[in-house]
Amino acid sequence: MSYRATFAPLTPRAVVVNNGPRKGGSVEVFDAIRRSPGADNGWQLHRSELAGVENLPDAQIVNLDESTGHWIKASAREDGSFTVVNGRTAASKRYGPTAPAATRRPIALPAVK
Repeated sequence: MSYRATFAPLTPRAVVVNNGPRKGGSVEVFDAIRRSPGADNGWQLHRSELAGVENLPDAQIVNLDESTGHWIKASAREDGSFTVVNGRTAASKRYGPTAPAATRRPIALPAVK
């Protein structure tokens, strides 16, 4: 699978990596996320122990080791704004409303045959 191609048409405002210490979030996934425009707004469920993975900063990781079971909570609003909360630190970040439909960039989908 080409993760770079998967993320290319997206312009994320936040990225949540739903991984475990030794599953999900491969080196290729983290590299593709770091290249995406929303990478600076990343949240990671667990610190990855996979070889070669460059984890996000500790403040953006919810579970630094396997001794905890903290959560990431995303609360969305009708206007497209949302808040993400780190259950370990109680740190949160609010993301503003989405752009009006007329100014959104269309995503080209492949034709169905």
